[in-house]
Amino acid sequence: MDRARSIFRRKVGVVMENVLPVLAERSEVRIVEVDGQPVVTARDLARALGYQKERAILNLVNRNKESFTDRDTFVIKLMTNPQGGDPYVRVFTKRGALKVCMKSNQPRAVMVQEILIDLYEAVERGNLVPVQQLSQLIVQQGQVVAQSLQLMQAVQKEIRGQGQLLSAMQGQMEVVVQAVVTLLQRAAAARCTIPVPEAGPGEDLRVTLQVKRQKSAKSGRRSVSKLEKLGVADLVTRLLGKGYSYQEIGEVLKAQGISVGKSSIARFAKNRILDGFGPGVI
Repeated sequence: MDRARSIFRRKVGVVMENVLPVLAERSEVRIVEVDGQPVVTARDLARALGYQKERAILNLVNRNKESFTDRDTFVIKLMTNPQGGDPYVRVFTKRGALKVCMKSNQPRAVMVQEILIDLYEAVERGNLVPVQQLSQLIVQQGQVVAQSLQLMQAVQKEIRGQGQLLSAMQGQMEVVVQAVVTLLQRAAAARCTIPVPEAGPGEDLRVTLQVKRQKSAKSGRRSVSKLEKLGVADLVTRLLGKGYSYQEIGEVLKAQGISVGKSSIARFAKNRILDGFGPGVI
C-alpha cells in the first residue's frame, strides 16, 4: 500500500454503492454525494485540473499533509469499483478541494477553484437537483403526461359519443318536423284546423263551419242573404277577396247609399265559406 493512499485511512468507515449520486457538474467538475455530504473525488479533481493520473492529486496531498485534515479529505470504500481495481476512493470536501486548487501549479487551477465555489454554493442553496432525483422527476412527469393523454383520449371518446347522440336526436327531430308539416298540409287541404284550447268557449269556429257545410249539403237548400237581396253580393265577395274588413265593406256600401251592418256582412261571409267560394274573412 503506497504512502499517499494511506493518508486518513481511518475515515474509511463509509461504504458506498458502486455509483455515487451526482449533485452538480460543469466543465468536467462534478460534485457527488457521500453519506449526505457534497464532495469531489480525487479522480474527477485530477481530470479537471489537467493531471494525467489520479496519483498526482495523492502526491500533492502527501507533500502538503500538514495542510490537510480529515475535514478536508477521506477515503470511502465502494462495494465494487465499476472501473476495476482498488475499491477505495479518495474524496475531498469543499475545504479540501479548494486547498488542492491553491496548492496546485496547474494553469487551470484558478478556473477550477472558481467553478468549485459556484457549484458548492449552488448545492448549498438547493438550486441544483441531484441527477438521480432529476431522473425520478422525469419519470414522474412522464407518468403524469401519460395519464393526461389517457384522460384526453377518454374525453375525445366521450365527445364523439355525444356527437353521435346529437346526430341521432337531430334525425329524430327532422322526422317529427316532417310529420307535423305533413299533418298541417293535410289539415289545410281539408279546410279544417285542430281546435286550440285557448280559442275560447265552444267549438272551434272553422270546425263548426265545416260541420254546417256538411249539414247544408245534406239539406240541399241555402237561405238568401240580405246582401243578395240588395244586389251587392258580388261586390262584397270581391272586397272580401281583397282583404277588406267588415267595417271597411260597410263604409264602401254606405258611400253607395246602401246601409248594411257588420253582422250581415259576417253572415254573408260565413255562408260563402259554406258554399265553397273561398275562405273569405272571418
